[in-house]
Amino acid sequence: MEYEYLIEVKFPVLVTEQVAGKSGIVLERLSRLFDHTKISVVLPMYNEEKTIRSVIEKIPKFPNLEIIVVDDASQDDSRDVVRQCPDVILMCHEQNKGYGRTVMDGITRASGDIIITCDADGQHDLRDIGTLITPILDHKADLVIGSRYLGKYAYELPLTSRIGEAFIEIVLKIVFGINIQANQGGFRAFRYSSVGKIYTTGNFPGFAFATETLIRAQLAKLRIKECPIHLYNRQHGRSRVKIISLLISLVNCLWIYAIKRFCGNLLYQKMVKLIKYFRLFLHKNHIAKNRILCKIDRKNICI
Repeated sequence: MEYEYLIEVKFPVLVTEQVAGKSGIVLERLSRLFDHTKISVVLPMYNEEKTIRSVIEKIPKFPNLEIIVVDDASQDDSRDVVRQCPDVILMCHEQNKGYGRTVMDGITRASGDIIITCDADGQHDLRDIGTLITPILDHKADLVIGSRYLGKYAYELPLTSRIGEAFIEIVLKIVFGINIQANQGGFRAFRYSSVGKIYTTGNFPGFAFATETLIRAQLAKLRIKECPIHLYNRQHGRSRVKIISLLISLVNCLWIYAIKRFCGNLLYQKMVKLIKYFRLFLHKNHIAKNRILCKIDRKNICI
């Protein structure tokens, strides 16, 4: 299946045939801008040993590029694969901290002027980076979201995913005035100076982080733009998204930030503290339960 890669001719970066791909576009203009502009690509990773090398190799070779991979306590050989890739910064979590925290840690480490986040499962086409960066370079957007709905996707989208995103899309539009279809998309770009603070802090360390950053950007009156990208079917592994857990996090995220918008910061801060105490309570109970199970296992072994 042929795809058209939406890279504007005026995009001021040297793009070789590796970047242009099937579209046949070869751009030979190298702007002085990229002599002073650094691009950081942050890849959150969890059990992606079969795809991470390919993803890294497909990142366009910009003149001033930084690649950061953050491993969220993978249980396979993902880390060893990344260590074999030259000029890649590897950060490792010893315990699983969630998608949002993984992205936050990578962006905190990044030193680029423009930050790009992308999934490590091989579904995103890295040749679409030009499409995401162009509105930022043209000063038309602060945060750019890659959208499969505006572009093309070469797989059958699960009904639950589309219904979920459609529901969130409606809530975001009515409550916050955000008109973004791909509100859960992980392929994004932004200028660190204007959006960095939003991406290095957050109340939801899981997959609800994607929605939280959209809401916070809107509340900060930043310009959000949705651009078309290409998405492919996942060839290896499986998605780590747990629908019920994600739904609970999203509902909490939406009503907490709705409180912030309509009731002010004071009540919002109290609700955030309440959620943090509740998470701490659940975490302590989980640890206690594991200790009890370990004691039972030791007792059984002794017998």
